[in-house]
This record gives sequence, C-alpha cells and structure tokens, in this order.
Amino acid sequence: MRIARNILFRAALINYVLITLIWCLSRTGWYIGMIESFTGLGGMTAYLFVLNLLSTWKVLTGVFFLVPALAIWWQMCADAKEGEKSMKPRK
Repeated sequence: MRIARNILFRAALINYVLITLIWCLSRTGWYIGMIESFTGLGGMTAYLFVLNLLSTWKVLTGVFFLVPALAIWWQMCADAKEGEKSMKPRK
C-alpha cells in the first residue's frame, strides 16, 4: 500500500509541475502562439482555452492522484495507531 501511495503522490507532484510549466509558458505568449497556429483561434480565445484546460487539468489531478494518495496515507496512519493500541500491555 505504501508503494501505491508514493506513486500517486509523485504523479500528483509531476502533474502540478507540468501545469505550472505550461502556465508560465502561456504567460510568455509562446504557448498561446502555438495554440493559435494549431487551432486557428484568436489570441484571447486561445488564452481562455488554455486557462480552461489548465484549471480542468488541475482539478482532475487532485481527484485522480492526490485524493487517493491522501486516503491511502490516512488509512495507513489509522492502521498504525490501531496496531500500537493492540501492542500495549494490558493492566
């Protein structure tokens, strides 16, 4: 279970780094120009398209990677506390 948690945390981290990179590229105009040339959209429409794409990507990253990783971590903490209680000697 620990391996799955680590993989999900790392996947979420990589996704957030990519989102930040694309956001920085869109702020410089390079990424927006690429979207304009591929899709034929205008400047403002392409910018709004990229913002919508990034916000959707960020939400899906949280839902598919971060939330399950946190759930696994929470369960592991609960299991560890329960294991500690059962290991204590009874009076």
